[in-house]
Amino acid sequence: MMNYNQIVTKLKTTAQSHINVVTADAGVLESLNWGEIKYPLVMMVMQPGSFEINKIVYNVSMVVADVVDDQLLQQIPKQSAMFEIGRDVITYLINDSTTLDYDLVEESVVFTPFVDNFPDLCAGIQFDFQITTIYKKSCNLPFNNGI
Repeated sequence: MMNYNQIVTKLKTTAQSHINVVTADAGVLESLNWGEIKYPLVMMVMQPGSFEINKIVYNVSMVVADVVDDQLLQQIPKQSAMFEIGRDVITYLINDSTTLDYDLVEESVVFTPFVDNFPDLCAGIQFDFQITTIYKKSCNLPFNNGI
């Protein structure tokens, strides 16, 4: 069973395997200034998850973005290119899950085009999806009796 750290690492390494893509954590972007971020950017944001019968569901938002000009003349071409990067990552995760112990729920993939500041003006696509792992009801923590 993959743990939380392994899931996050898998998501980041999958995104970084796409040529010229960099990844960042959401908190990092808040402290950067205009021009300090390398693009195109793939950012994985872990959303609230859940324990279900015999499985853990991880909800993920993957933001794929690139810089656009102030007049947004490049908005649609940039969003199209970012969609292709995100689609590649999703496709890889689907194909890879057939050999590993997680499952990307293909029916749960939703994408939304956006324009936003990261702090640079960017256009891109946000992909929201679920990854599930088997939940074995065992505990590895050492407990003392009576505490």
